[in-house]
Amino acid sequence: MKYTIVLILFVLVGCKSIHISEVNKTLIKKGNPMGSDYIEYNISVSSEKDFYIEDLFIEDDDRKLNYYYKDLKTGLSSYQMLSPFIKGNYSFHFKLEDITRISKKESLVIKMKVDNKIITKKEFITKRNKSILTK
Repeated sequence: MKYTIVLILFVLVGCKSIHISEVNKTLIKKGNPMGSDYIEYNISVSSEKDFYIEDLFIEDDDRKLNYYYKDLKTGLSSYQMLSPFIKGNYSFHFKLEDITRISKKESLVIKMKVDNKIITKKEFITKRNKSILTK
């Protein structure tokens, strides 16, 4: 019993070092005839510790996501993942051209390594109620 309580406390403390504050998707409509409509996904992450992204995917979808990140402190963004991400605030972005997904209920799964331990977080993706028209 004593070991169970220690293990539960250890897991809870480990999970609090990384917080996912927002996961949403927005329909982006083409503004010119040569463009294409797509859904943009945004994930906001804040961390009190350095971390690695092991995997990021939509549950029940085996598609490889080509995502990029933005460091919210510096404003810099890149497709080259940091190794590790230094503690701070980041947003991760990717897009999918299958716009029929906009009304589908989806969950995002993020696998991260913190302190040499793999943490898996599953978050429901919310839909923004507005569409954005691009030029």
